Amino acid sequence: MRVVRWSVGFIVLVLGCASSASAQGWGREWMEKLSGPGPFEGIGLQSPVACKWNTSGPQKFFWFFETPIAMTQGSGDKSSKQGQLVGKESTRLLCIDFQYTSASNSDRENVDIGLISLRALEGRVGFPLERWPKQWWLAAFEPSVAAGAIRFLGSDFSEWRLTVSPEITIKPLKLIPAGKGPIHEDTANKKGDWRGLIEIAYGAVLIVPKIDNEDLHVTTLEPFEHGWLQRAAWIRVNASELFGLR
Repeated sequence: MRVVRWSVGFIVLVLGCASSASAQGWGREWMEKLSGPGPFEGIGLQSPVACKWNTSGPQKFFWFFETPIAMTQGSGDKSSKQGQLVGKESTRLLCIDFQYTSASNSDRENVDIGLISLRALEGRVGFPLERWPKQWWLAAFEPSVAAGAIRFLGSDFSEWRLTVSPEITIKPLKLIPAGKGPIHEDTANKKGDWRGLIEIAYGAVLIVPKIDNEDLHVTTLEPFEHGWLQRAAWIRVNASELFGLR
């Protein structure tokens, strides 16, 4: 019960510290900022694709729809069947996600600027730090990088750019050691590990080539040329780990 109370208290604290400018709700929510006609605010959705596992079994790469099957009872040390995670010590080496972001500028009511929307499609590769049982707290951090394309839209223009998006994700509940409460050490980072549910993330989007006033048809602001978007998700829900989908 102490672990449960501690977890609830921590979630309330993080929610209380969340930025009022960022959207709050279900899913992976983003706040985007760009100098000039920004900041951009919106929502993002991220879907698991596959993970590569450090496992003693013959299969190392699992699509998201295979992982729950591989994590069912009977797929532990005594199992050597093809298509299952063998060994309780199995951990993820890397995971691939698909990410979609939709946002618009918060000052769109300004008649001199107008509505500017952006849409981003990216493939993200994350590197869960789960391989070191003696440094169990590393599992609370996951660096990742994504690549894709972004589209800026207005009433009379459409601009496409390529993107590279580094990010660091913090899973604060994983700072609670496995073995405390219902999560045992041999099931940590596996199906049903509720500690991966809450995430805080910070990163950036590199825009190639850069975007400027002329590209966005904005002539009333000071000249700017920008190649980065700041990306922050103060609170997001990652149900994919909870159900063993990545």
